[in-house]
Amino acid sequence: MLKFKKIILVFLLNAIVASSYASLDGGNPGDFLRRSIGANGGAIGYPYAAITNGADSIFYNPAAISLATKPEINFSRTWLFENTDYSFFGFVYPRKNHGFGVGFIRQYSSDYEKRVNPYDSPSGFSISNDAFMAAYSIKAPFNYFPTQLGINFKGIRYNIDNHSDMGYGADFAFMAQPSKKLNLSFVFYNFLRPKLKLVSKEITYSQGFNLALARKYEVNRDISVQAGISALKYERQDEELSLGGKLSYKKRAFLQAGFSSRGFSGGVGVKAGNYETAYSMVFHEIEPLHTIDFTMRFGMTAKELQNYIQKGINKFNKEDASRLAGVYMRQAEIFYKNKNYIKAESTAENALLLKPSDKAIIKKVEFYKKENKIRLNKQMIDRMVFLAKGYYEKKDFMESRKYWRNVLEIDAAHIEAGEFINKIAKNLSQEEKNRLKDEKYRQLEEKAGKFISLAAKLLKQKKYSKALKSARKALKYLPGDSRAKSIVSIASQGIKIEIKGKWNKAMRFFNKKSYAEALVIFKEILEEEPKNKAAAKKIKMCEASFRTIISIQDKKKVEKLYYMAVDSYLKNKFSDSRKYLNDIFKINPLNETARKLREKLDKVSGNE
Repeated sequence: MLKFKKIILVFLLNAIVASSYASLDGGNPGDFLRRSIGANGGAIGYPYAAITNGADSIFYNPAAISLATKPEINFSRTWLFENTDYSFFGFVYPRKNHGFGVGFIRQYSSDYEKRVNPYDSPSGFSISNDAFMAAYSIKAPFNYFPTQLGINFKGIRYNIDNHSDMGYGADFAFMAQPSKKLNLSFVFYNFLRPKLKLVSKEITYSQGFNLALARKYEVNRDISVQAGISALKYERQDEELSLGGKLSYKKRAFLQAGFSSRGFSGGVGVKAGNYETAYSMVFHEIEPLHTIDFTMRFGMTAKELQNYIQKGINKFNKEDASRLAGVYMRQAEIFYKNKNYIKAESTAENALLLKPSDKAIIKKVEFYKKENKIRLNKQMIDRMVFLAKGYYEKKDFMESRKYWRNVLEIDAAHIEAGEFINKIAKNLSQEEKNRLKDEKYRQLEEKAGKFISLAAKLLKQKKYSKALKSARKALKYLPGDSRAKSIVSIASQGIKIEIKGKWNKAMRFFNKKSYAEALVIFKEILEEEPKNKAAAKKIKMCEASFRTIISIQDKKKVEKLYYMAVDSYLKNKFSDSRKYLNDIFKINPLNETARKLREKLDKVSGNE
């Protein structure tokens, strides 16, 4: 902007149409919306319309808002000439297939002078141009390659001294990825033209478009280059070609540069987590233009969460484990929102391994388990109801009854199943009832036979406790089965002999004050014989001895070993995990968290 001094107000207000928008574009209305905003766009230039996917997309290409990976805010400021600055603030909120954004641009100039007549003392005034923007983007259901559409509604306001007006318009944008690393962008500026009245003259913003193309090149694992070209064209102006590019290192540091008829531009940027700051300089013919900006994002994407999880625990301490547990819980929430309930439950259980006593995680795990069970049962019930009704319509009452019975096994209060079973009972002939009775007995024999076979196999392996449990299950189906009764008798005798041997062995350890070894055996005895009061008493004595002999150093060692065991478990290195757990039990056989992890390992390896 040029500073006007010692000019009477009437002349200034009528001349301001041209002068207030004077720039490299020749003073066209709305020139303040043709400047580059932010340091990234300032350095790269208009090819940035095919690169952007953040809060500055509101200005450069509203179609790109739906490509943002997380909510983001951006603030930038550019220092122009003669007490004029240029500021932008934007916020975008992406969803699964669309996104929203709001933005504000202000160009402000001060220290102007005015006189009512040539002999008055001058007084000061300012000029400002503001743009309020609301943008929306959606991913188009285009089968050939990803495509996004966007629109940017804007309200334009100008203020000159105590005169102001406001107009409304809109931009339309299109973005596509014909290949994975190629972006094509088209922005139609002012397809709805803003109209404003500057004092006594009405102006209409001119229409224009920007066609931009950008391609990404992976130099190596750490370095990538994104280069672009654009053609900018407004009414009554020549087409302007621009080149620009961005060199990235590990997505943490950036070098950016651009070239157009206006001159060279360049800039740098750094990123740390969800924070990013950048600087750019445009080498203008009058003096360089400087821009700084700051970006803050919120949350972690699914890919970022997965990368964080893959790193595992580095320090193997409580604080490190707590951070990783938080990442697991955020990933579990994403799985739950995407209706992947099984993954949500297992991921939350992984978080619980890292923070075993966290009540919030425990509550969440229980919630996911309950939801998982409800949804799984509902799916099974819906399927069986469908089959049961189908057989009923075909008058195959026996098959229909079987599926209705399965429904009641899952949901005993299922009203419709109960009603249909009563209907079927009335429709069954005596022959079918007899056949149903025989079929029921055959099923009981089959189930009991499986448990008896398993019990006999366990008996040969001298696994008396497991053989006894299996035989007793068989007796629930066939209470009078002689084979099952015989196995129960033999297994009971075997357990008594086994317990006697274990008791003698445990007492030898106990008398030598080797409480760790004694405790393990006494617990085995109590598992096999829950009413063994002597074993329970000895367990308490061993536990009391341990609580007094574990040093602070050993406690720290146990903590580190536990997190190493968890890290190995989460990476599917089960043998390493078991090794760390064994080291823990040598120090403290009472460690409950380690015991729970060992149970998980047993399930995975089938040692239950």
